[in-house]
Amino acid sequence: MKMSLVSLDTLKRIFADNSPESPVVMQRTCNECGCGIKIELHKTSGGFGLQGGILLEGDQKIVSDCLKCYEKHTVELV
Repeated sequence: MKMSLVSLDTLKRIFADNSPESPVVMQRTCNECGCGIKIELHKTSGGFGLQGGILLEGDQKIVSDCLKCYEKHTVELV
């Protein structure tokens, strides 16, 4: 399954039921190594910011990667 960074539309749907002043906190498991991660999504003046991990989507599914695994994949692609 080909994964890409989560889209702006998906982030808007995640925030639809939440106050823009409060971050959305997601307790997830890394899709690659299985470690537990806590991802905070913040609404910013320019869009959205994520802290603690990366959200990826593909085939109508959202998965998470920890920063270490995501960086490993970005290095492998270069």
